Amino acid sequence: MDYLNCINHAHFSPEFSESLSDLLSHGHVLSCIERTIETNSYCEQTKYRSVAYEVRVNTVEVDGHWYHRCLTESNHHNWNWQKQRIYKNNIFPSAPIDYANAQGKSSLGPIKVFSGPADPRHVDIRLFNLAYVGWVPNVRAEYYKEIVARQRLAKMELPAVSAYLGCVVENGFIVGVAVARYWCSLERALGGNISCANMDTQDLVASISTMQKRGLIKAPVLPSSVVLDKYGRLILVSVECIFSADWCGGTKPWAEAMDYIDDHLEMAKRHPLGLVFARICATMRTLGQAKLPASMRPNTLTRGRRMWDQRQQAEVLDFKKKLSVCAYGPQPGSPAGVASSL
Repeated sequence: MDYLNCINHAHFSPEFSESLSDLLSHGHVLSCIERTIETNSYCEQTKYRSVAYEVRVNTVEVDGHWYHRCLTESNHHNWNWQKQRIYKNNIFPSAPIDYANAQGKSSLGPIKVFSGPADPRHVDIRLFNLAYVGWVPNVRAEYYKEIVARQRLAKMELPAVSAYLGCVVENGFIVGVAVARYWCSLERALGGNISCANMDTQDLVASISTMQKRGLIKAPVLPSSVVLDKYGRLILVSVECIFSADWCGGTKPWAEAMDYIDDHLEMAKRHPLGLVFARICATMRTLGQAKLPASMRPNTLTRGRRMWDQRQQAEVLDFKKKLSVCAYGPQPGSPAGVASSL
């Protein structure tokens, strides 16, 4: 991954970008993000506090240790960086964990650990996002929250929530979660011209409604949290909707942490699925007409889409023919034209 593409170089001087490029060339980069931070200075033109930009980089260096760096640059192109060593026991929860001892709730029972083979065809390994390490307070607790959330949803046995296979343990630390892998993402399906009418939303509506009644929904459901199975059903695979919209932790992508809710999507506060369907319309406009490989299309959706396209084309051709007759009269050679010449 080219981490330099994650940075808006217009916010920094060429000298800063060159220094960052040199830093990223040393060791193994775990994560690299750019953050916007408010300063104490006040801008008279915009009537807002001025902002500054910082870059957070996590690396594994030649000594085998993990390090976190914070690089900042002021408006006068004066930049500096701070370096600190980070320890895994301060980042990842230790295994095994008993929920009863950790939270005083015996209903969740002991932690579920993923022990089966990680077959990429059936298992989706989701590692905790290291972009939050170094600046999110007590990031270990934020990672732990997702484990608890997935365990709780697994106990509820909701029809449109992805199967939770357990925590991924590495060298005694929980580094992620394992869930069932499904057919394709919602964005990719929409980019492949699969009609929303061919998607089964009944189970997802029932599942979200149940979660909402139990007070589990704290944020809108994003389309990036939904996938399709081979039968065309929408399945919820992420748990970001259980936490507040500004929550930073777990496997939540950094792009979603930087996302914001537009004014025209305020309906999501009344019904979380409103954001899903509103974003579906926006996604269809932005993804273009990219086609999915034939092997990735289920027969039911492909056949339904093809029949719909053929019916639409026939209606358009029939309408154009009628419009031509009304505007220019019967054309020579047509039945109406032959009858009029006789």
